[in-house]
Amino acid sequence: MSDTESEKARLNPLFDYVRAKVDDPRLEDSELRVIGLSQRARVQSGDKLAGRVTVDYLEGTKIVVLNATRTREMRDPGVAGLIAHEFAHFLLKESGDFVSEEGSTPYRALEKSEEEADKLATEWGFGDEVE
Repeated sequence: MSDTESEKARLNPLFDYVRAKVDDPRLEDSELRVIGLSQRARVQSGDKLAGRVTVDYLEGTKIVVLNATRTREMRDPGVAGLIAHEFAHFLLKESGDFVSEEGSTPYRALEKSEEEADKLATEWGFGDEVE
C-alpha cells in the first residue's frame, strides 16, 4: 500500500465521522461525498494549503482535497477540524451565505472566508479541533 493509499485509509473514517456529526440539513442532499488527496495543494503565492473543496469534473461531484503531506503531520482531531472547516467552506459557498465585503482586498476576502468557515465549524462542535 502506497503512502497516499494508507493516508486515505486513515482519513476516510475521519471524513465519515465529521459528516455524521455535522448536523446541517444543507449537507444531506449535497454532492460533497469523497476525499481526494494531493501532494501539491497550493495557492498562487506558493503557500501550502491543508485542504480545499473543488469539483471532480469527470464525475461532477464535489470533493474535499486534502494535502497528504500536511495531514500526515496532523493528529486525527486536527484533521477532523480541517475536514469540518472545508465542509463549512463548501456550505457557505453553495448557500451564498458568505458575501465578500465590498471594496475589500483579495487578501481580506480570503481572511474573512477563513474566519467564517472556522466560525461555522466551531458552531458544529469542532472548536477545539479547528484550533
